[in-house]
Amino acid sequence: MGIVVKANGGLGNRMRVLASCIALHERLREEVEVLWVNNEELNCPYNQLFLPISGLKIKDVKYIPKWNRLGLKLRKKSVYQAFKNYDIQFSDVEIRELKEMKSDLVKLIRDAKSVFIDTCEAFYGDQSFLAFLIPEKLVNQEIERRLTIIEHSNYMGVHIRRGDNATSINISTTSAFISKMKSVVSADINTIFYLSTDSKLEVLSLKAAFPNKIVHFPIGLKRNRPSDIRMALVDLLVLSKSKKILGSYWSSFSEVASAYGGIPLESMGHSER
Repeated sequence: MGIVVKANGGLGNRMRVLASCIALHERLREEVEVLWVNNEELNCPYNQLFLPISGLKIKDVKYIPKWNRLGLKLRKKSVYQAFKNYDIQFSDVEIRELKEMKSDLVKLIRDAKSVFIDTCEAFYGDQSFLAFLIPEKLVNQEIERRLTIIEHSNYMGVHIRRGDNATSINISTTSAFISKMKSVVSADINTIFYLSTDSKLEVLSLKAAFPNKIVHFPIGLKRNRPSDIRMALVDLLVLSKSKKILGSYWSSFSEVASAYGGIPLESMGHSER
């Protein structure tokens, strides 16, 4: 059987897809080829983020800048041509339908000779398979460096997603974060917060509200820059080592950090609606 999975979306989404690929390999004992397309959502080769995974064959697809419309069109066409004749094909729509119907993916594809899955969704297994994603050496070194600087085993993670995520912005407001963080400090004055955010304004607001309690490492915010993606992974994994995450609603980054570390996630503002 030939199984090819095109991993889409940003860092959190792709990590969920990888976890599903690992789960599928473990169930079928078949190699899963992963198309890792470097694009505007995430431009960083797989091997600059994670170590190789047994049972997965990662195929990095070269980055094409968004201004190169012809190049992007030709790449999209080449992917379509390569997999259009596969026995079974799934996109996000079909994956969501399978989840709603609680169908077993393996039963559907077991007798197929070729399967193509094009998704940003977790499509098989559970998030425990995220544990198979081991950061590569330089990423791990930066994680250890930050943990040494934090010097606090009882820190709480805070992830504030802004940028183009309108749902997160509208529900997980700054005031919701500050209110919750104040209650946390009232319960334990020694709490330190590790802040991960794509907003400089949020950094200033929280540092003003909680002097000497915010640990934050500035990172670049360009998804098409490999170094910025690597530092985003560092942020996610440091969050995963906290005792709990106060996260943003509708953010795969918050959700994956929580699942990776096996720690609680509380989405700010969501419980109030």
